[in-house]
Amino acid sequence: TAALYDPYEPEMGLSRREQLGFEYFVNESTGISSLNEVAAELSFQGFQLHFHVAGDRAAGLALDAIAGSNLLPGPHRLTHLYLVDDKDRASFASSNIVADFQLAPSSLSPSYVREMSGVIGTDRASELLPATELLDEGALLTISSDWDADTLSPLVKLQTVLTRNPGQPIPDIDTAIEMMTINAARLLQHDDQTGSVSV
Repeated sequence: TAALYDPYEPEMGLSRREQLGFEYFVNESTGISSLNEVAAELSFQGFQLHFHVAGDRAAGLALDAIAGSNLLPGPHRLTHLYLVDDKDRASFASSNIVADFQLAPSSLSPSYVREMSGVIGTDRASELLPATELLDEGALLTISSDWDADTLSPLVKLQTVLTRNPGQPIPDIDTAIEMMTINAARLLQHDDQTGSVSV
């Protein structure tokens, strides 16, 4: 989940093989990845695809796998998304891929950004969790919980995304509420039953 395009910081003391993180679908003896094949097979069997990605290369690999899959069972989803490279951001909207963020106070705090600077460098740490940037690209965003790794309270989540610092806050409360309600219902294909209030 944490594969990167550029190496982790040298201070991490990682071996040459570990410097870009791992790809879980790569056969170590052949170096061949089965991720695209597995994603295509599952999607053509009617499954929605759900990828856990933290690193930018992990996000890129998942987006590539979705590009070669059946989009009809979707929308497919990438969750966590701590890093998303600029070149991959437009793919979310163009392929109707949901960007699912947790955006917990603990993962947006200045102390966490400082901690991550030692792992991935200051530049990348300053671009963690690019929710607003993906929103600006036209992606469908959801806010979910990573319970019990972070708080379950929807009110805390709303406050956090609207007052985010460092980073770009979500522009307004209506957008934030949609991310927690109707957008999540669209992702789950239940938006005809739940996710909004009709008067």
